[in-house]
Amino acid sequence: MKKRHFTLIEILISLSLAAIILTVIFHFFSNLTTIEKNMTKAKEEILEKNYLQIKLNTIFSNLQYSKKTFFIKDNSLFCQFDNKIDPSALFCNVINAKLLIDSNNNLILETFPLKKEKSKRKEILKKNIKSLRFTVLEKKIKKEKFPIAISIIINDDLKFSFFLSSMQSIITY
Repeated sequence: MKKRHFTLIEILISLSLAAIILTVIFHFFSNLTTIEKNMTKAKEEILEKNYLQIKLNTIFSNLQYSKKTFFIKDNSLFCQFDNKIDPSALFCNVINAKLLIDSNNNLILETFPLKKEKSKRKEILKKNIKSLRFTVLEKKIKKEKFPIAISIIINDDLKFSFFLSSMQSIITY
């Protein structure tokens, strides 16, 4: 019996097929990595928006309204809200809050106690903010205006609207 050896053409064809198969596999995995990075980025953006909505909803659903404590000045919103229970006794119950854009273009929630203490908390709610607009829907009752809803527009593409439920006790229909 004669042993049959591979010819040069057979080896070249098998190497070409292996190269083609490896190229397709490499392309598939590089696409998979790109898709995974995009999915992670999208997931982080969604979680950031969700956290922002939850935090703003907490503030506006527990708002304590008075003309002196709910106003917009210099593109910042000032208010008081019931913070409920907090690890620090100073930040329990009703506290003052300020929603603004800082010098680093971050949306900041500053909270400080009602008592004239020097304690203050700053929390970054969202980064890379170019613009912030507040729109307040008011209802006029006996020559006095009461806010019943607020709309917040961030970067002209992210919009939040909140019904101010604490106003129900003030407004009688």
